[in-house]
Amino acid sequence: TVSSLPIIFDKSSWHIWRRVTVTGVDDGVDDGNVEFTVVASVLRVADESDAAFIDAAPANVSVVNADNGDVAGINVGSVVGLPIEEGGSRASFTIAMASEPPSDVQICCHP
Repeated sequence: TVSSLPIIFDKSSWHIWRRVTVTGVDDGVDDGNVEFTVVASVLRVADESDAAFIDAAPANVSVVNADNGDVAGINVGSVVGLPIEEGGSRASFTIAMASEPPSDVQICCHP
């Protein structure tokens, strides 16, 4: 995310550097490092004498949101009821995704 408050410069503060904060977001997805561009633009000027600043946008800033190690996979949890018997006894286990998938994942279990 990018700090979203507008930055306002006036006659007394035009020369003072302002900080823009870019914060990495953990998306839980095994998507590797994600590159994006932060674009700064002039929203408005106080009057027409400042109109030259409308087209004077600063350079874009390239940023990489580094993946923190999310790995696609399926985790198998506890197994209950083993061993099973031929007479119809049952066992069960739990499964969960190791990271958030970008779309639905359907899992089938079979012998």
